[in-house]
Amino acid sequence: MSKYQKAKLLLVLVHISLCNCGEWGAYHDSEEAERGDELNDGKILEDVLISIGEWKDRQQRKILDQLFHSRQKRDEEVVCYGDLGCFRDEGPFNYLDMLPSPPEEIRTVFYLYTNSNKELPQILEYNNITTVAESHFNASSPTKIIIHGFGSSCDKIWPREMRLSFLAVESCNVICVDWAAGAVDPNYVRAAVNTRLVGKQVALLIDSINKEGITINNNTHLVGFSLGAHVSGFVGKELKNLSRITGLDPAGPLFEGYSPKVRLDKSDADYVDVIHSNGDSLIIGGLGAWEPIGHVDFYPNGGRAQRGCQNLLIGGLYDFIYSYSTKNESYRYLCNHRRAYKLFTDSISPKCKFTAFPCDSYEKFESGQCFACNSEVGECGELGYRSNESPGRGSLYLLTREEEPFCGLYLYSYRLYTVLTLCSKSVQDQPDVHGQPPPPLHLRGLADQADQPRWDK
Repeated sequence: MSKYQKAKLLLVLVHISLCNCGEWGAYHDSEEAERGDELNDGKILEDVLISIGEWKDRQQRKILDQLFHSRQKRDEEVVCYGDLGCFRDEGPFNYLDMLPSPPEEIRTVFYLYTNSNKELPQILEYNNITTVAESHFNASSPTKIIIHGFGSSCDKIWPREMRLSFLAVESCNVICVDWAAGAVDPNYVRAAVNTRLVGKQVALLIDSINKEGITINNNTHLVGFSLGAHVSGFVGKELKNLSRITGLDPAGPLFEGYSPKVRLDKSDADYVDVIHSNGDSLIIGGLGAWEPIGHVDFYPNGGRAQRGCQNLLIGGLYDFIYSYSTKNESYRYLCNHRRAYKLFTDSISPKCKFTAFPCDSYEKFESGQCFACNSEVGECGELGYRSNESPGRGSLYLLTREEEPFCGLYLYSYRLYTVLTLCSKSVQDQPDVHGQPPPPLHLRGLADQADQPRWDK
């Protein structure tokens, strides 16, 4: 590694540690309250594994049946639900072998919050525009739509933190889409299928507002976590001209590797940004998608396992089964997956910066080869809320801190860069006391040293 690379790499690590850990902008409840969202994470992960296993068994039986018997036309190939239209399990959806539940079973609720009602929501109905007209909804203001995933709801802590963070930085409409009954644990496959119907409901709500005279598509930002990211994709497919979708670790099982027609894709909005925090194998707890699917895809800490989380590696399934069977309450089963919405919520604060760098791979980034941003190698991006204001596109990599706030601030960066450049020869390239050359400078080791902020007061 050159002196220049070492200096640049050290600078990145320094502004990871240069963070004001007091009042830094984004709204957060207590750590104890946040942990309340994770109480059932072990069961959720177990149920996803079981549900996917059962689906795979059905797929195998289907293949055998097609090989040895004439394929009979199934009764459940189309279902229609009034103004929501009809849903078919053919074409790109054929692999699911299941159709969305009736809307009266999913019971989707749209909760509206504004600066006039930050805590007490008003309920909107996609098929009743009067509920919008009589609410605090302002069609001239930006609209943020938060959509949760499997086993979750709008009653959880993280949608509240995101909502209050939005309202703290701008006057806007915040709608939380609660489809908890359609995403209920334990049937992950059923929840995955229901994303189509919920997406249609959200699209109808937006369309009903548009018909009142002010088109909000170009001022609407959908933020979906896990399965909620794919709900957002179906909204975009219905509306065609949505301004922005943010996918927070979009769910991988039943979506990754399939047609863009059945999942979130960059064609679903004018701008699609994706944060990958748990894009690993399901067998070791990976619930997120790994493949790039947006205009810009961010891979914090490599996009598979997050710093500060306990990670399942070798013997991962055994570790999971052991921890779950022994009721290990300290084990954070979905820590990596949940990190995506934590990073995004942090980024809503203008004080919290997550600069990401273009690179061919995380391994090259980790070794310090990719700390440049220009038209030749690619532009840098800013993970999170303001990513659309940065030029970076494609796959971008970055480091984060182990704990909240996960960002580092660009304080005194020019001065630090100068100092590090000047001292790189005398500090980094000198042999040790035994006359041996210094060990290679590696990002992972230095990142560990950056966990203790020295200017946090």
